Amino acid sequence: MQDFYKVSHSYGHLNWFFVFTPYLCKKNGF
Repeated sequence: MQDFYKVSHSYGHLNWFFVFTPYLCKKNGF
């Protein structure tokens, strides 16, 4: 159960990362 929580938690970070990175790139004109 702990592993499942860890995996879902890291996927939450990945999801945030994939949403935020294109936003930053667009903002900075990359």
